[in-house]
Amino acid sequence: MSPNKTWLFAILIITVAITGCLGKPVRGPGREMLYSTVQLNTSDGVLITASYYDSDADKGLILLHMLARDRHTFDDAAKRLQPHYKIIIPDLRGHGDSEGEYLDLTEKDFRDMVYDIESVANYLKEEEQAASISVAGASIGANLALTYASEHPVDKLLLISPGSRYRGIDISRISYGKPLLAQVGHYDGYSSISTDDLALNWQRGRVMEYDTNAHGTDLIKTDLSASEDFFFYLT
Repeated sequence: MSPNKTWLFAILIITVAITGCLGKPVRGPGREMLYSTVQLNTSDGVLITASYYDSDADKGLILLHMLARDRHTFDDAAKRLQPHYKIIIPDLRGHGDSEGEYLDLTEKDFRDMVYDIESVANYLKEEEQAASISVAGASIGANLALTYASEHPVDKLLLISPGSRYRGIDISRISYGKPLLAQVGHYDGYSSISTDDLALNWQRGRVMEYDTNAHGTDLIKTDLSASEDFFFYLT
């Protein structure tokens, strides 16, 4: 291989490593592109996998799954929201196709999941030119979403079944002055109590409570009112 070709090949390898592009797009029955798969290295050196749903919209949306689930729990929601956002759904570290096993994670590892969010947010802004970032998360994803939003600019913030303290992610003292929507089942024990307490720190937060014990993404999949509120708020 000539020196020039060697140099060009090295540039190509570096470019792929930075952008995190991986594999072929996933297509639907009509050959329409549903999403593409990307891999990204977080700032603390963890390799994570995510689904990216492209869109002509200029806004970005990050969807964060529950503990012991993966990015595909938000597939149906992403398809519906795709006309409105460029969407990225990561497998949080230790889950799905990302590095690690969640059963082996320490409380510090769970707190460090915020680096996973920073990584996919940077991808939306730098690689896909998203003009703004919104974040929606379920259960532990809700705790992470609020943690991220307290330190970074976020357009819309949606929390499904948050908990004041969960797996080392303590959001009990986070004061948040921007608009947010929190959704919770009235009979969802700890999340219901937590949301009432957390809302005292939200200057412009709105809590929507539903007559169910469903938790996290199960809430928006099984309760029609919760599903409608979820999509209405984000669109």
